[in-house]
Amino acid sequence: MTAGLLASCGSGTRFDKALDKLEAGSRDAARLERLLDSAARRAESSRDWLRLISRAFRAAEQTGDPGLAAAIADRARKAYPTYEDIALAACRAYLDAGRPGDALALFPAPLDPGLRGLWFAEAFLETSRHSGRRFPGAGDEEALLRVAQAAGRGEPAIDAALLRMGAGDREGAAWLIRKAVELGSAPDPDLAWDAGVLDALLSDPARAAVGRDLQRKADAAALLGEREWAREYLTELVLADPGYSWRAYAALASLEENRAGADYWYGRMAEAFPSDPEALRSRGAYFSRTGRDERALAELETAGRVTIDPRTAVLAAEIKMRLRPGESRAVTALGLANAFPEDVYVQDWALGTLAAVDRFAEAAESYRQLKARGMDLGRPWYFEALSLILEGKNAEAAALIERDGPAGKGPEAPFALGVLYSEAGNHALAVERFHIAATAAKDTEGEARALTEMGKSLAALGERRRAREAWAAALAASPDYAEALRLLTAR
Repeated sequence: MTAGLLASCGSGTRFDKALDKLEAGSRDAARLERLLDSAARRAESSRDWLRLISRAFRAAEQTGDPGLAAAIADRARKAYPTYEDIALAACRAYLDAGRPGDALALFPAPLDPGLRGLWFAEAFLETSRHSGRRFPGAGDEEALLRVAQAAGRGEPAIDAALLRMGAGDREGAAWLIRKAVELGSAPDPDLAWDAGVLDALLSDPARAAVGRDLQRKADAAALLGEREWAREYLTELVLADPGYSWRAYAALASLEENRAGADYWYGRMAEAFPSDPEALRSRGAYFSRTGRDERALAELETAGRVTIDPRTAVLAAEIKMRLRPGESRAVTALGLANAFPEDVYVQDWALGTLAAVDRFAEAAESYRQLKARGMDLGRPWYFEALSLILEGKNAEAAALIERDGPAGKGPEAPFALGVLYSEAGNHALAVERFHIAATAAKDTEGEARALTEMGKSLAALGERRRAREAWAAALAASPDYAEALRLLTAR
């Protein structure tokens, strides 16, 4: 035991003497390297290695060669690979020597990135910069969040949210956006909107830029039930840029509690967009929706768009049929289809109108003719199936639905099945399918179409209140959707 103690003391004495030589103040790199090597060969304890790394940092500073400290750190790590204090000193030495990859390799063990956030952030960012790879990239989200938390800034967390959105993880992106907001950074309005973090849009203290940013804030406020905020944002938008979008005026009108207020905003819309066909249809639909069909029709016809714009023509036809209930809807539909033979929207509306008044044979024949002409009506399998059923090919129709309907992606399959279930009298299943189609719709028109048909099936089940809610939702999605407007205003 005495011999071991003496040996230990002797080793410590030799190490101390080696350190003393390093303290002599030489600036010769080669001599310092030899002295460091000599001391390293005599180091036996973790304390020896920490003292030696400290001297190595001083030598690196004297010579301008950070590789001296990194080399000693390598040897210390080899001797004590799990010792945290040595790993921390090695991290600094590696970063100084331009070896960020070795520094990053010290995480998550023996160094905990949660406890050594700033060190991890520096190692991570320097490694990305030195490697030349694109940064940030897939898989970097967790590291970016740690960088954000270490730096006390939310921008890296926003970058992580963008990566999550790119990967289709909306919930993950939303969680990261909220972390960024906690760290004091406001996300891009479009990113916050797409991720569904609407409160982040309203909590941003920065004044919104005129245009899309204000529109996003207004939409978020409306969805969150903050009507006054929505009105404030929209008013600011139309005053700063009257020609930004006719939809802003329609949104303002919807926030009014009385007809006079809504009329005012639709009047402003007419001034700002006198020849825009979408704005015209929105105004026409509004007047019709509020029981003023004559004014709606007069406005549409006065603008001269009825004969040249297919969608305006469809809206005018719906209003005329409501004003003149004795006229045949089938004749009107076929007439409009002949007037716009190459317009898909009109042809689709005409087919739907024929089916709605139980003119199934004519709808099927019109569909066959359009198909023969090569017109792309999307994928209306229900008309294809109807054609087969009317020809007595029930087995083929069933095979068509089984093959194409349920297997299709997006809203087309559930919509087609909804129509067929409705025709078969199974309105409960039809409601379910139309709801799926509305949820999966790729645009507002598709959503309005599905909601309109869902309302018809609900009405067939005797649920008039829910039916009217569905038609109102259809008009909210597409204010000029003619069929929903007709059904909602029907007495």
